[in-house]
Amino acid sequence: MRRNRIIFTLLMVVGVVVAFAVIPLARRTIPGHIVRWCLGEPGATQDVNDAADKIRSSGWEKDLTDMADALMVEFTPIATNLPVAFMGGRSIPIERLPAQYRQLGGIYSRLNVVPELVLRQGQLGAPDQIVIDWAHMRHAIIIYAVPPHDSPTGFYVRKVSNRIYVVAD
Repeated sequence: MRRNRIIFTLLMVVGVVVAFAVIPLARRTIPGHIVRWCLGEPGATQDVNDAADKIRSSGWEKDLTDMADALMVEFTPIATNLPVAFMGGRSIPIERLPAQYRQLGGIYSRLNVVPELVLRQGQLGAPDQIVIDWAHMRHAIIIYAVPPHDSPTGFYVRKVSNRIYVVAD
């Protein structure tokens, strides 16, 4: 009888660990973060994976690329009048970023850190990317004007679509 309880308890523990490691909704809970950390997934990596999963599961890829395209068209002609962003490029007023995307900053969103919305331009002034970054690129979503030849670099990078990457530096 006691042996059956031990086996049952072990199976329950394994089931919970697998659930928190695999099921997307459970993965993003506090117990899910703890289990993932215990399984070797650091916090910054979890935040990148969570943001990428949220973008995909919510169907926001098209909305993000459409928003980025509209911002590039609107702000490229007046880019020289915009303030210089801390990490390069030109700052776009954060009010232009829909609220649901402001919550994709992982730990920084939970700490109420306001993201920076940045227009980056190429060599000839053509728009290259829109960046939503938290804590000076510690966590960022990069939406390219066209699919890049090389993926961005950083501590951890996750490709969401051919134009969207989530990065931790």
